[in-house]
Amino acid sequence: MKGFKNVMKIDTEKLKNFLLDKSVSAYSIAKGSGVDRATLRRIRNGERKFEGLSLDTVMRFQTYMDKAKEGKDE
Repeated sequence: MKGFKNVMKIDTEKLKNFLLDKSVSAYSIAKGSGVDRATLRRIRNGERKFEGLSLDTVMRFQTYMDKAKEGKDE
């Protein structure tokens, strides 16, 4: 795969469950991912569909989730 330096796998079901898990604070997700807290609030309240998020937003959330899970494993 010439031109691709990093490959990111996005598990949309796991990511969606992670974002909807209210035991993880919206503040920490917003701060760690760089995505506005209001976006996460709208997802959690059902005002915005996960499937309608931009690829950039999903990648930011995925990166944060991966880092958060790495920290728990240590």
